[in-house]
Amino acid sequence: GELLLVGGLPVTGFALDAAARMRTALYAEMKTGAVRACHDATGGWLAALAEMAIAGDRGGAVDASVNDDAFEPTCTSFVIETPPGGAAAMLARLAALGVAGRRLGRVANDRSFTVGREAVAVKALRRAWRAAE
Repeated sequence: GELLLVGGLPVTGFALDAAARMRTALYAEMKTGAVRACHDATGGWLAALAEMAIAGDRGGAVDASVNDDAFEPTCTSFVIETPPGGAAAMLARLAALGVAGRRLGRVANDRSFTVGREAVAVKALRRAWRAAE
């Protein structure tokens, strides 16, 4: 599947109707089966991707540029997995409703989490996550 970042509002000073619009649009996508998996990205999208890899015991390849926004706290932001080939159509539907989104990467069945040229085994991510609890 393909991995997307959807929504995202600043932590303070946003309109509640904007948050409701984003959640309603994403829920509509879920009801159609266009969302395979979803995780809140309020603590940053890179952490959400890692948590999805750990929970699903599947790897991921990040294509997106990793900069400060990868760790930026937001409200009403989600990392989602779409079926293969489903990202462009979903992003278009969401954009038509005023909901921002972008592609982050893809799911990888090799159980490694890759960002650029760096790869970490999902089991190593799991050990680090458990040690941080």
